[in-house]
Amino acid sequence: MNWKRILRVALLGVVIYLLVISCGSSNGNNDDNNANNLYTVTFATNGGTAVTGHWSGLNRLVSLPATIRSGYDFSGWFTDNGTFAHRVTASESSPYRLTHNLTLYAKWEAVGEGPFKVTFMLDGGGGTDNLENVTGYITEPLPTKTGYIFGGWFDNAELTGYMEIFPFKVTKNTTFYARWVPVPGFTVTFNSLGGSYVPAMNNAARVVVQPASGRFGFIFNGWLDNTGSVVHFPYAVKGNIALTAIWTEEIHGCELSPRWRILLGYFLNG
Repeated sequence: MNWKRILRVALLGVVIYLLVISCGSSNGNNDDNNANNLYTVTFATNGGTAVTGHWSGLNRLVSLPATIRSGYDFSGWFTDNGTFAHRVTASESSPYRLTHNLTLYAKWEAVGEGPFKVTFMLDGGGGTDNLENVTGYITEPLPTKTGYIFGGWFDNAELTGYMEIFPFKVTKNTTFYARWVPVPGFTVTFNSLGGSYVPAMNNAARVVVQPASGRFGFIFNGWLDNTGSVVHFPYAVKGNIALTAIWTEEIHGCELSPRWRILLGYFLNG
């Protein structure tokens, strides 16, 4: 009787049993929202209707809830209350990655009767006129300036915070400030980390729409800049930069870890 072979078969049975138990205990937890770190998002509506739904146990946001307030237009969710400099956007194609428990604050604009005046501070540029008697939304004007590339509109002369998104709903007298980048602008490259190729952008002053990349078995979660910060779009390019893709692995069912593979290989191959 080959006791060594019998012992190996018996130990293999134990290993398989433990593997089944391990897989069974992990099934149901390995979905798109289950990473090592899961977080809760709280929505402070600032007078708007309460947010409903499930907003805990997440590692990313692919949508944001709606809220309404009588006499006001909703202007988005922000990470900073009062100053409203850091807006959060999220979609299936451009998720917002969570790194901690997060509170988002609703920004509101009082609905005026209008009409309103829109002023464009061109800083030496041309080709765009101020607007009178505006109600509703406006599309983005594209001014020009010799020797410069247009880099977007901001709501302050210091050009801080996020770039304005168009179409823009005018609810009060509004002033926009143009940003300019000297020719030839900058180069933006994209390190997709194994994902589909994203071509570089040359002579760039801004990136309006987030470029997407695909990778089998992974969910695309956006881009990181050279400081490791998540990039928000539209993105004001301030120098030559390489952006790095963010990926979350899709896990379906039970997947063998390297330790289990080595152990099973030992028993199966002798």
